[in-house]
Amino acid sequence: MSVAPPPLPQPVAQRKDDGEPASARVPMLLTVRDVEAELQLGRTRTYELLRSGSIPVIRVGRAVRVPRDALRRWVDEHTA
Repeated sequence: MSVAPPPLPQPVAQRKDDGEPASARVPMLLTVRDVEAELQLGRTRTYELLRSGSIPVIRVGRAVRVPRDALRRWVDEHTA
């Protein structure tokens, strides 16, 4: 008769100082896919806006990220 080992403990999410789980935090930087989803645009048009400098980006190595606040400002500036 073999006894099953006890289940492994579930990992605990990293917590901020205020005790909020890491998974509940809103990221400061958005990926290109995140920007596509937020603006409901296609991949090509999103990259055109990023490449032209219309939407501000941060480059970390080869990775392109868009600050969430900068994207919101860009939308506000371009809202009629």
